Amino acid sequence: MERRFKVYDGDGEMLRTFGCKADAVNFMASRPEFMLLIEPKKPKEKPKETPFEQALREVGECLF
Repeated sequence: MERRFKVYDGDGEMLRTFGCKADAVNFMASRPEFMLLIEPKKPKEKPKETPFEQALREVGECLF
C-alpha cells in the first residue's frame, strides 16, 4: 500500500505516514498544530516496447 499521507508537527518534523486520508485526519483530530501533506500519486510506468513491436512500428507490416 502506498503511504502518501504524511502528518507533520508544528516544528515541521514528520510524525507518521498513513495509507488513507481518513486515518490521517482522525489522528490529527484533537491536535490543531499538526499539518497534513499529501504526496501526488506516482504515474504508472509505460510498458517498454519489445524489439518485435519496435520493428513493427518502424516497418509498418509483419509477415508470419
